[in-house]
Amino acid sequence: MVTPKVVPFNQPYSIRWAVTDAQTGKPYGSRVRVALKTNSGCVEYFGPGYTHLTDTNGVVTKSYPGVSITPITCLLLPGNPAENGWLSFVPARPAVVSAAPSKASAPVGTIVPVNGSVRGGPYKCPVHLQRLYGASQWRTVGSGAVRASGRFTLNAQPAYKGLIPYRVHFPACRPYVAGVSKTFSIRGA
Repeated sequence: MVTPKVVPFNQPYSIRWAVTDAQTGKPYGSRVRVALKTNSGCVEYFGPGYTHLTDTNGVVTKSYPGVSITPITCLLLPGNPAENGWLSFVPARPAVVSAAPSKASAPVGTIVPVNGSVRGGPYKCPVHLQRLYGASQWRTVGSGAVRASGRFTLNAQPAYKGLIPYRVHFPACRPYVAGVSKTFSIRGA
């Protein structure tokens, strides 16, 4: 269990790990020595050096420092010459989306590039340009994907004269939860 459930960037978090017998689904009833690692420590086995012990219920909790990257975290079970088992995952991260049109005003029907970014750079994840219809209904009017740099470009096209509200929607993708940018407007002229 991860606390908080969605880990903000640069904020500390903790993970409550539980080790159980695969045959019975119950704890072993004794303390189990494990290694709690992140990133390259999860894939590069260095032998002994397991410094964490579970309680007799198979539970161990570890606090992790806040980081700006999205870390892989893992629990490794000791073995010789390799680990006997492991569990790894990436904690959920918020989708911090920002977007702005290249022009505040454009003639009706003109294409206006909307540039933006998603923090953490979720490469190849989709993004959707949405336009407000009526008082509260957002509809997708364009789609694209996040580039390796974490940036994206979508095309807005004012459909009528007047102020038209838009936003960029990021659906849940890999460890990132869904998010939206602040609303911005383009004036159709």
